[in-house]
Amino acid sequence: MSERKIKHLEFIQNVINRMASNSFKLKAWCITIVAALVTVASTALAKNSMENYKILFWIGLVLVFIFGYMDCFYLKKERQYCLLYDEVRKKQEDEIDFSMNVSHYTGCEKGCCIWSSSIKFFYGSLILVLLYLIFGG
Repeated sequence: MSERKIKHLEFIQNVINRMASNSFKLKAWCITIVAALVTVASTALAKNSMENYKILFWIGLVLVFIFGYMDCFYLKKERQYCLLYDEVRKKQEDEIDFSMNVSHYTGCEKGCCIWSSSIKFFYGSLILVLLYLIFGG
C-alpha cells in the first residue's frame, strides 16, 4: 500500500475516531444531566419542598431527545466516513486525492440511525424511565 493511501486512510480514521468520541461524550453528558435532574426532583419530592417536581422530569425528557438527535447526527457522519474509508481503501495510487467529502453518501440518514442498537437501547431506556416517573411515579 502506498504512503499516500495510508496517509489518506489515517485522516479518515481520525475523523471516525472523533465522531465515536463525540458520541460517547454525548451519552456521558446525557446520563449525568438526567441523573442530576432526577436526583434533584426526588430530593425535592421527599422534602415536600417543590409542588411541580415533574417539570424536571419533562426537562430531562426534552434533553434526552436533544442528545439523542445529536448522537444520531454523529453516528450518521461516522457511517459516512466509514464508507469513504472503504472507498479509499479500494482506490489505486493515482486516484488518491485526499478528499474528505462524504456528502454523496446518502444511504445514512439520521432516521435510520435511530434504530441503531447504540441509540435505541440507551436513549430508549432513559425515555422509558422518565415517562414512568412522569406518569406512573
